[in-house]
Amino acid sequence: MAVVGATVLFAPRLLPVARGLLTACYLELADGDPRPLRREAYDTEPFVRLLGEGGVLEPRDVRRTNMTEIGWRRDEATGRVVVMSAIDDLGKGAAGQAVRNLNCMRGMDEGAGIGSLVPALP
Repeated sequence: MAVVGATVLFAPRLLPVARGLLTACYLELADGDPRPLRREAYDTEPFVRLLGEGGVLEPRDVRRTNMTEIGWRRDEATGRVVVMSAIDDLGKGAAGQAVRNLNCMRGMDEGAGIGSLVPALP
């Protein structure tokens, strides 16, 4: 979802894990409240789990799934909103996105065949 005039700093996190990716995006919002943006963007998304404000993200919670978990918190010191996400990058990466795109282009269920893409190892 694009927000005109938004200032965003994207910061991926490298962790000592076999699979998984955590990200943090630092946003400056006029009213400091990301809830209207998330409702509009994610309420109908089958592969997004919103943990809400203060939600704790763990790569193990999305391991071997096509899910994205999203949480956020307000940084009172800077006035920014920190939006964090966790994915299993081996399943939710480019191959999984390609299958989802093809499904949408063909008018099929967005998640068709996705479960078989998430490799069991490592």
